[in-house]
Amino acid sequence: MAVECGQEHPGLDNRGKAMATYRAAYVLPEAGSNGVGVLLTTEEQSTLTDDELMAVARQAAAANGVEGEIVVGDWRD
Repeated sequence: MAVECGQEHPGLDNRGKAMATYRAAYVLPEAGSNGVGVLLTTEEQSTLTDDELMAVARQAAAANGVEGEIVVGDWRD
């Protein structure tokens, strides 16, 4: 499942500075939350296959007690 991490102003931070976008695995924000997901992989890992990203993300989630649906998609820093 590929999704795009939503931002009020895609591609810009709150100072108008360009943000990096890369493929990552992350946990979607919970309904009714502040809308921030939990990033589980790094920009350096963005070239991994989806299966590899998911494996790394599952390990990171387990090690840090993170629960929720893990997805692979575009992440904006």
